[in-house]
Amino acid sequence: MFKEAFTLLNDREDPASLGYVYAKSGERREALKLVAVLEEQSKQKYVRQEYIARIYAALGDLDQAFRWLERAHEAHSVNMPYLKVSPEWNTLRPDARFQSILARMKFPK
Repeated sequence: MFKEAFTLLNDREDPASLGYVYAKSGERREALKLVAVLEEQSKQKYVRQEYIARIYAALGDLDQAFRWLERAHEAHSVNMPYLKVSPEWNTLRPDARFQSILARMKFPK
């Protein structure tokens, strides 16, 4: 169902968004398939690391989420400023690693 919706909206499959939706809706196996696709693609071309982190965060795999967020931070990914305000990162906020990333980004308090 989700796959068809994304195909209709975008005229193409978006593995990052679709993986996040699958993870949030409890479709763990499907989310893991798509995150594997993104990880494999990242070996060949640029894939925003925070997209992979977002899927892992939605799956509850915080260690993997932080591993990919650290990569995104090191790469100065364009979406990193949204960490402070985007609700999709709420599951990571209480973790000291999240606060460390924000501190290194020098966000005002």
